[in-house]
Amino acid sequence: MLNKNGWGYREFLIGGAILLIALLFATFFIIRLYSGLPNLNTFIVDPVDYQDIENSVKTASLKYISNYYREDIGDGVIVISTDNLKKYDLITDTDLTETNNNDSCKGYALVRNKDNMVTSDAYINCKNYASEGYQAWRLVDNG
Repeated sequence: MLNKNGWGYREFLIGGAILLIALLFATFFIIRLYSGLPNLNTFIVDPVDYQDIENSVKTASLKYISNYYREDIGDGVIVISTDNLKKYDLITDTDLTETNNNDSCKGYALVRNKDNMVTSDAYINCKNYASEGYQAWRLVDNG
């Protein structure tokens, strides 16, 4: 209690213990909060490298169409997997690996005939990245 001389030693110890307990609780909850958050450094990706992979798939799929595909494309869409492009040595595993994170990718290209011009759109799926519009069902082997 507060007397005419100020706070006593007992009050000082009790107040200090209360502050110490509050500090321990705050530290515990701060550590718990930060350990529950994902490591933000692992989700920082360099989209340029993944864009390069998409461009490699796109270029390889156009080479595949011009060199190996013998049927008329017509108005349909042709799905060419990265496994198929590797089979014809048009792309390598190195071409499908993002160098900064050593992130291996798989995917496909959609080839169409638009206004008598063959176009290709590439879609890839990696551990840390997936192309916008990527559809995993397109890689299902039906044969």
